[in-house]
Amino acid sequence: MDGLDIGPGRESVKYLGAVAATILIYDWLLTLDAEIDHIWSRSWGFVEGLYLFTKYAPFADTTVMILYRDLLSGSNNRLCHITMSFVSVMYVISMTVGEVIILLRTWAIWGRSPVVGLLLVTQAIVVFAMAIIFAVKYADSLLFVSASDSEPIPLQLGGCITAGGSNADLIDWSLFTGMESFYLITMLVHTYPLIKRSWGVDSAWFYQVLFRDGIVYYMVLFTLSAINISIVVTQKGIASTSLATPTRVLHAIFSARIILHIREADGKMDTTDTSMPPMTFAEANSQIDNESIHHSHVHS
Repeated sequence: MDGLDIGPGRESVKYLGAVAATILIYDWLLTLDAEIDHIWSRSWGFVEGLYLFTKYAPFADTTVMILYRDLLSGSNNRLCHITMSFVSVMYVISMTVGEVIILLRTWAIWGRSPVVGLLLVTQAIVVFAMAIIFAVKYADSLLFVSASDSEPIPLQLGGCITAGGSNADLIDWSLFTGMESFYLITMLVHTYPLIKRSWGVDSAWFYQVLFRDGIVYYMVLFTLSAINISIVVTQKGIASTSLATPTRVLHAIFSARIILHIREADGKMDTTDTSMPPMTFAEANSQIDNESIHHSHVHS
């Protein structure tokens, strides 16, 4: 492997990993107050568990990725494979949990339809199983080199130096991108007509929160995933993973924020009329329909 050119690609991965870690900590500070109000101060259940895992798993796997893969010296191939296998599987599990949050939001928008729920759950199980298989294959296929193999590149690289591997991670990114696209289309089919009918209705902003999160978050994640796919296809070795950590961190941040935003919206709806209990998605849908009919009668 004499003359292996890994310096520039490795440096970009280090810098982007540092940026991802900074964004992760900054977002935690920004949302800490909302998290205390809407998560820690409530009785814990399934949704709270999803939030906590999605929110805090990146602090574990991203730390391992950055410290061991990028910074620590004395790496050997066996430990590099163990580290990268752990990180790859954790990425898939954590992103799948984040997708479950999006799944639940999509299902709720459809009024918890059993048919839609079965379709969403089936798709999630298939994608998760395939993603785990290809994540393990990707980790097993990775080739690592010692610093002495990277001459004449400076030896102050540290960590696990990836020389190459399969494109199995391309399948993982494609799976998650396809699942997010499916969720967006499913949400738009049901939500967009409601948004159009709900302008001027008291509960309109509740649906606008859901619509905004779905559109904005999807566009960011889809763009990053598309860039990831193009990088995996066009780059080799360590450079092919340049955006893996930033994408994983942003996916966790956006998924966790969905829960916080819905809780905040639900809380505002509750405080608007203290005589009414918090409104569910289906109840908001019914109210929008009823109020839209009322407004149409008034204007006619």
